[in-house]
Amino acid sequence: MTTAPTIRLARPDDREAIWRLLGELAISFRPKRAAFDPTLDEILARPDMLVLVAGCRASLIANGREVWVAELIADERVRRTGVGRALMARAEDWARAQGAAQVTLATSRAHDFYRALDYDGFATYFRKRL
Repeated sequence: MTTAPTIRLARPDDREAIWRLLGELAISFRPKRAAFDPTLDEILARPDMLVLVAGCRASLIANGREVWVAELIADERVRRTGVGRALMARAEDWARAQGAAQVTLATSRAHDFYRALDYDGFATYFRKRL
């Protein structure tokens, strides 16, 4: 039996673990440490942003009234143990408490995971790198 992960708000001392996970997540760009550090500090200080960690082997960043899940990544050692599901459940609870009408996200690799959580594909995501 798998124990439920402990989900908590990220703290500044989670920085190194979050940075390492970000490296696993990024497939279309190379994260820059010089930008990551001040950005994480800003996000952690904002009441309209949510950064969760699960034993610091997984993290989630979300924001706003229509909550946009910017990133969700689990260390490969804890994938398929319920960590991602628990992070998303906590984000959905937070979204409801913020008065959000929906949770949205973009993914290029986890379609089956999100469909299993009752998310539906509804649009095409576009971007332009500057």
